[in-house]
Amino acid sequence: MRNDPATLTPREVSVLKALQGKSPRPSRLRKQIASDLGISESNLSKIISELTARGYIRGERLELDPKTLGFGTLVFARVLFQNLEAMDAAIEILKKNPEVQEIHQMLQLGVELFLKIRIRNGELGRMQSELWALPGKAGRVEMDVVGYVVKETTDLAL
Repeated sequence: MRNDPATLTPREVSVLKALQGKSPRPSRLRKQIASDLGISESNLSKIISELTARGYIRGERLELDPKTLGFGTLVFARVLFQNLEAMDAAIEILKKNPEVQEIHQMLQLGVELFLKIRIRNGELGRMQSELWALPGKAGRVEMDVVGYVVKETTDLAL
């Protein structure tokens, strides 16, 4: 059954807004959110459980700092493939690479992937070689290295 965001209560929307970009596991954070929303921690936990069960919340995670861990190079790449079969084979390879954080199939050509990749400093040449070695590539690999991230978020406009 597909959920309809229009059925969310104002309280549920408030909880979702408060949780965005945060890991709700630490009890201190839950206390603060409950206090900010004027509800008890147990009521907040119940709302979070219900929203998770209904599919509005996919999980809880803490975010690691890529630069501190040595992954200071952020790259966006576009790769064009000869056909869907070649692209599907490349997707299976890319899904196994932990440096490839996001894989998006672009609609305009249908056989083009847009990738978000985080690599260690100095490994751009290696990553470029790996992308060029993908099977069924149609001769085009474009890579853009990000100089400075101005905004990066998973927050939604609730």
